[in-house]
Amino acid sequence: MFYFFVNEPTNNMGKAWLFNGYENTLNSYNNHFDVISEHFNLIKKAPLFYNLDDCFISHAGISKFFKRKLPSNFREDLNLLNDFVYRRLDNEHSILWTREKLLDLGKLQIVGHTRKIDVLFDKKNNVVYIDTSCYGGNKLSAVIVENNNVIDILSVSTNEKDIQKLSFPH
Repeated sequence: MFYFFVNEPTNNMGKAWLFNGYENTLNSYNNHFDVISEHFNLIKKAPLFYNLDDCFISHAGISKFFKRKLPSNFREDLNLLNDFVYRRLDNEHSILWTREKLLDLGKLQIVGHTRKIDVLFDKKNNVVYIDTSCYGGNKLSAVIVENNNVIDILSVSTNEKDIQKLSFPH
């Protein structure tokens, strides 16, 4: 959103930044504007997902909404998703925004975005939700994956000193 706001401010992704933490992000650059260009390059080059041998990691996941729109053989080569997801970034069902049921990709999907009290495994769709609302004061969580299975869950409670008080635009 930050990248789009600066480079394509009329894009829906750029506009959404005004309601998703822009002020805290900008404030974090006070006295550090020398690194902003480096950060933009990092954001521009960052992938939207990691398709690893034993799991698929993304922000919000691949929604079941797209099942009929994907090529029938997408599970054989999940890299086919690359162009598909980039063309739909500002769609409410996208890899950045969806909160719907996720598609079984044929391997474990690890996602954040949809906050849960504890790490949650959706066995039917082979999805692990790891956003346990650290930002909201709950805890930071991660999973250890081996051979397409979660073998450990790690969680650390949020330290209240690390939570910034938020202000939102009117």
